[in-house]
Amino acid sequence: MSSNNEENIDASLESYIRALPKAEIHLHLEGSIRPERFLSLSRKYQTEYQYLSPKELEKTLFKYDDFWDFLRTFKVISQHLREPEDYIDLVNDLHEYLVRHNIRYSEVFFAPSIPAKLGFDSGDIIAAILSAGKEIEKQGGIQLRWIFDCVRQFGVESARQTAQLAVENSGKGVVALGLGGDETIPLAREFEEVFSWARAHQLHIHVHAG
Repeated sequence: MSSNNEENIDASLESYIRALPKAEIHLHLEGSIRPERFLSLSRKYQTEYQYLSPKELEKTLFKYDDFWDFLRTFKVISQHLREPEDYIDLVNDLHEYLVRHNIRYSEVFFAPSIPAKLGFDSGDIIAAILSAGKEIEKQGGIQLRWIFDCVRQFGVESARQTAQLAVENSGKGVVALGLGGDETIPLAREFEEVFSWARAHQLHIHVHAG
């Protein structure tokens, strides 16, 4: 009897928490990808992962022992995000997640320097994700804002370009400039001028700690 009561309490508490309106303010668009979506991209581009199942992906690519393992997975995911439509699918998948958990406000990270470095059209991709975010807002109940993330290991000039893109799109839902990536190189202080410039242009700043 006691066990049943505890299970009922746990279920009621979970339902209560799920029903609460929430905000999620640290969510990476690329990192939100589900194994099923990654698998569809692998099949679309005929990469080495196309014959794996979602469960197999969870046990291999989506399993990491440390931060550098995670960065390697992040790189592989980014290599599979090649066209604006791929990113639109991610935003739509994210919408389902936000609705399911009753998240009313979310700040989503996106690193425009990654597709650019991989040779993809980051301008078209930026336009696509911002437009997809606005479509979600039109449906009501959810407010999406964007943080353009600089990648430490790409260097200061790349960060300066990301800051410029963030300012140019600040009227379209971009609210902040972030700094992520490999926290061992280079030092955060090397980006001080870039982030001071972003702050002077009315952007919030967000530096991953470590």
